[in-house]
Amino acid sequence: MIQFSKILNEKILNFFQNDKDEKREYVDDVWDILQYAYKEIGGIQGSGFANKEDMVNEIPMWKVIKEKGKVEAVILYKDKNGRKLVAAGATKTGKNALKNGLKKEIERSYFEVSSKFYFFLRRLFGDSEIKKYIKTADEAEELLKKPITRWEDLSSSIQKDYADEPWKNNFYGRKIGGELHAKLMIGTPGEKIKSK
Repeated sequence: MIQFSKILNEKILNFFQNDKDEKREYVDDVWDILQYAYKEIGGIQGSGFANKEDMVNEIPMWKVIKEKGKVEAVILYKDKNGRKLVAAGATKTGKNALKNGLKKEIERSYFEVSSKFYFFLRRLFGDSEIKKYIKTADEAEELLKKPITRWEDLSSSIQKDYADEPWKNNFYGRKIGGELHAKLMIGTPGEKIKSK
């Protein structure tokens, strides 16, 4: 159970497409957290993440989670067949803030996951809950409107990371930054980003 004092210390700020001044106020913190979260793959990549100003202009919704006045976690979304979570991360001390920010997201957004974020979500939601929201590779391809590489066609080096997973056949490969990454789609498509 979350303590009442913790709720008072935590603040979630939502910024939308037209909140560019507010986004610029937090852009350094958001950028640094995402670089830290994605450092194992060379930092945050993909459309909308070329630089800080690109992120301000191209990523329509930002969720910035503060604790005791400090930005501890961030979640960013695009509007693609609904609210698609495209990046998330936390500081070294911000994992609980990120957990709190993600709790309702499986019901109102969808996301592609792999690596540490996949295992983080399994622990957060539990297998019986997460199973309800896992999409097949066919469903993922339909939502993405992009070709994907099916599980059976992924290299053995990629497959080995998820070979023991209960829904391994739902994993697929997608090129990001010119490199093939294993992904699994989870969540609820179709829920549009609603601005203030």
